[in-house]
Amino acid sequence: MWTVDTRQIDRSLWPLIIAHRGDSTSAPENTLAAFQSALNLGAHGIELDVRLSSDGVPIVIHDETLDRTTNGSGPVSSFTIKQLKLIKASNQVRHSLVYERLPTLEEAIRSIDTRAEIIIEMKGNDPMLANSVAETIAQCRAHQRCMVISFDHSMLKQFQKLDTSTLIGYLIDTRDACLMDRQCYIKSLENIILTLQPSFVLPHYSLLNDNLMDLAAQFAVTVGTWTVDKNSPITRMINLGVSRLITNNIELALSIRNKIKPPEKETRWT
Repeated sequence: MWTVDTRQIDRSLWPLIIAHRGDSTSAPENTLAAFQSALNLGAHGIELDVRLSSDGVPIVIHDETLDRTTNGSGPVSSFTIKQLKLIKASNQVRHSLVYERLPTLEEAIRSIDTRAEIIIEMKGNDPMLANSVAETIAQCRAHQRCMVISFDHSMLKQFQKLDTSTLIGYLIDTRDACLMDRQCYIKSLENIILTLQPSFVLPHYSLLNDNLMDLAAQFAVTVGTWTVDKNSPITRMINLGVSRLITNNIELALSIRNKIKPPEKETRWT
């Protein structure tokens, strides 16, 4: 079967529509069922979050604790992988409570269609997380279809030391105090690009404009964005020329994208 190569996707196919934690309207977020549902809807890829269990296994979950998204309680890092496998992710779907097991990163990579891109966000500040993610990607031989992203500059640097094949992306949050000063923001972004040399930068969509797109182009850095769920910002991001659009609203994003950029060339995703 054909396998996506995230390093060689033609610009004519931009933006790829990436499902934020899968399709959480039909299954609990960050579960295999949510990932499959998102791909069934037509998403080009999956964004997922990873943290470490107490015994060092990367588990797919967003929050620091189990409380919001599962039937368990307490910090994820307090449980072994065996204990986490007894806990179920849960979500209210069509008036019913749906349960799914928590997948490991290895299970997620192996279960997601090889034609889909996988964007892995490293969460928290465990110094061993980058090591475990790099090892898992290598075990799955999935360098070409994965991208690793984080808000944590040092964690990405650690990952780079271990894995020079998988692309990395730096996430930019609206809570950065430097954003209040445009010159500070641009200088900070330039510094990140020069020191980290990421393949991608992924600012929140509210931060993106032509100036930032031009800056990224100067350094040959590709721009993605998150989490874009409404008509107007989705349209604006596509017209700006982002390469990846991470969204919870897969069908809307695909609909707008296909109106702006008809999908004749996308036979590889059908």
